[in-house]
Amino acid sequence: MTKDKPVIALTSGEPAGIGPELCVRLCAERLDARIVVIGERELLRGCPLVEHVALHRARVPGKLDPANSRYVLAVLERAVRGCLEGEFDAMVTAPVHKGVINDAGIAFTGHTEYLAECAKAAHVVMMLVGGGLRVALATTHLPLSQVPGAITTQNLLRTLQVLDADLRRRFRIARPRILVAGLNPHSGESGHLGGEDIEVIAPAIAAAAAAGIAARGPIPADTQIRELRTRRERDPRPAVRAYFGRPRHRARARRNRQGRPGQPDRSDQACDRARIGRVSASASISCMTRECSRAWCKPSIHRKPTSWSRSARERGR
Repeated sequence: MTKDKPVIALTSGEPAGIGPELCVRLCAERLDARIVVIGERELLRGCPLVEHVALHRARVPGKLDPANSRYVLAVLERAVRGCLEGEFDAMVTAPVHKGVINDAGIAFTGHTEYLAECAKAAHVVMMLVGGGLRVALATTHLPLSQVPGAITTQNLLRTLQVLDADLRRRFRIARPRILVAGLNPHSGESGHLGGEDIEVIAPAIAAAAAAGIAARGPIPADTQIRELRTRRERDPRPAVRAYFGRPRHRARARRNRQGRPGQPDRSDQACDRARIGRVSASASISCMTRECSRAWCKPSIHRKPTSWSRSARERGR
């Protein structure tokens, strides 16, 4: 689009939830974008640009109603259509409730799968971005018991290819560095705790490396966290980190190590002003930490406690 400012569609999400309130709060921010909020006008008072989509039934705050499930999907469909037709440069989604949509008899597993189906994407990758960390998932919304069977060498290789290409194109990272987490404890312990890391994940990494992708692994989670901390100490510039499998507890553990003693870590709060920016048409939210004006988002102020081993070496022990 040739506009002075990007036009971003903001879907208001589940009407009984916090989505409409988040939209009003976001519109109160000074953003370098034109925000078009899609949803019921009466719920979005305070938003200057609203594209009205009528509720199917009056909402009661905090009370889910399956009658409004098709309204939620109609809001999403309008934003997707606008992105695909070039009316919007990107879209950002407020939370929806998957359970109540399924209670209405509509099969729905999440935004990721819905957007992939609408866009007819051959392979979709979900990425979580925040606090200087980029986390890409090898699977999307699946029961944990189904995850090992869903990870194949070909799918994982395709995920690495998509990740590498979009980090270069959308995030403008010249040479992304990707760490691939193991699926099993200790990455399978040489096959004694599961064979997927050797038989499925390692061949995908080897194929990616042969194609020029800077991917390494599979790396156990605890080793990976330590490596990320060591790398940041050597090189303060934000590095690219991608985890596969079950990343949430690993990202949380890393964030817990960032705060200074006696102070809460604010990485979860960082970039709420920047989240609206640099959003791709596939609706992934990009938090560009180096462009955020808030002090706690700057990579240089993330201070990590010195490890005992390093302190011991410095004392000559």
